Amino acid sequence: MKIVEKEILHWYTKKLRMKILELRKHYSSIVNRQSSIRYSSYNRVSQIILSIFLMTGTALSQDIHFTQFYASPLSLNPAQTGFFNTSYDFRVTANYRSQWASIGNPYLTYSAGGEGQFNLKNDDWIGAGLYVLKDKAGAGDLSATKINLSGSYHKVLDKEQNNILSFGLQSGYIIRTLDFDKLVFGNQLDDDGPNGQPNGEPVTGSSMSYFDINTGISIFSRLDDWLALNGGITIYHINSPKETFLGGDNRIKQRPLFHAGAIWSINDLFDLTPNLFYSSLEGAKEFHISIIGNYKLQSSSKLKSGMQPILFGGIQFRANNFDALAPVVGIEIKDIRVGISYDVNVSDLSPATNGKGGLEISLIYLGRLYSISHDVIIPCFRF
Repeated sequence: MKIVEKEILHWYTKKLRMKILELRKHYSSIVNRQSSIRYSSYNRVSQIILSIFLMTGTALSQDIHFTQFYASPLSLNPAQTGFFNTSYDFRVTANYRSQWASIGNPYLTYSAGGEGQFNLKNDDWIGAGLYVLKDKAGAGDLSATKINLSGSYHKVLDKEQNNILSFGLQSGYIIRTLDFDKLVFGNQLDDDGPNGQPNGEPVTGSSMSYFDINTGISIFSRLDDWLALNGGITIYHINSPKETFLGGDNRIKQRPLFHAGAIWSINDLFDLTPNLFYSSLEGAKEFHISIIGNYKLQSSSKLKSGMQPILFGGIQFRANNFDALAPVVGIEIKDIRVGISYDVNVSDLSPATNGKGGLEISLIYLGRLYSISHDVIIPCFRF
């Protein structure tokens, strides 16, 4: 899902909606009046308009995020930078998502991140990371390239090392492009489809770039040997950067996000990891809930210690309007965890998508550069 600038929303959404209604009214009469008109041509136009409509109508005030948001810590909260099991020195993450391929040009998102933790003289430590994301959406190839640098400080609050407070800051350089020549506007359509006319829109450029700053805070608390909690707040776009293709002064407003998670060990072989996040901006709300069960296969004499695979699976859904369900499955072997999810569309858009939503793949790898590890052990690999 994307932030699409408000000027384009206000300028085009009304025209697009009116044109879609006009096409719906005309289509039946066109078929009766001109049997030679091919449905495939009309369908192609409809897909183009629908792609634009989705890009401008439903994506209001939303940033890019993943269904498996807990597997993309650097995009969730900069305070999560370097916050992982401190038996390791670094973490590498990768995410891939393809959405709405069944109704036209798919939304494609790729991301990769790397981060490390660096011990201080006391029990505290700092984290540093790099996060890169590439996103492409819709018929107009609306794309975003984000390069973010993150830093964090993790403060141990008690002698037992059960409570940790984290602060993070993230600075990014964003490049956005849009190919207006690939879009179809109202004046370019008639009853027979595209008429070949120029769009006639007051576009000042097809690309822009700006700096963006995010910040966050999170807390970790281990209540006992069986339960650990993690929660935080992120504020995106604290500098309210300017984002416009039309030469105005459109500013991205600050967006708060709250997230929380837990590890609840039922026994030595099975644990549950519920996660959620909630965000709201100008009426656009996102509320995601997931619960994952992790089962460790029993030890075998053929496997080295720590090599027993962990199978996991669960479900996630968007709770604010209940428009999608996403089953999640995966496997963890030693230092690598791979997850696969698929969004099943249950919204009003489902007739157009046949219930198909988005495929997503996530990967997390934890590694060591040094043989000496930090004294604080954090059971947060699955956050």
